[in-house]
Amino acid sequence: MRILIAPDKFKGTLTGAEAAEAMAAGVRRVLPDAHLTLQPIADGGEGTLEAVLAAGGDRRQTRVRGPLTDWVDAPWALTGFTAVIETARASGLEFITPSGATAGSAHCYGSGELLAAALDAGATEIVLGVGGS
Repeated sequence: MRILIAPDKFKGTLTGAEAAEAMAAGVRRVLPDAHLTLQPIADGGEGTLEAVLAAGGDRRQTRVRGPLTDWVDAPWALTGFTAVIETARASGLEFITPSGATAGSAHCYGSGELLAAALDAGATEIVLGVGGS
């Protein structure tokens, strides 16, 4: 029997890859002879980068301006000539405490810097995930 296991993350608990491994462990207990294919997926928000890297993407990292001008080291992936960028890695909510003040002063400049880095690396196609930003 062939089984495809393709979960998204379980936000705050497991990455897509960790969820796939946990599901696979359960399937193996019940169907030890099954041929399993684990392929984490994502919805374009957090977890998208991990899914691409699990599928063989090349991890890159660029130092960019965060949403309140602090510098952050933002990872992204390159697969052939396609770059995969999660906006949240440069401009995400994780870098701020939401308030009226931060809502009025936060920016996504660092996400633009990631786009420029991808183009500089030779990307001719860019997949931009905008969840969590």
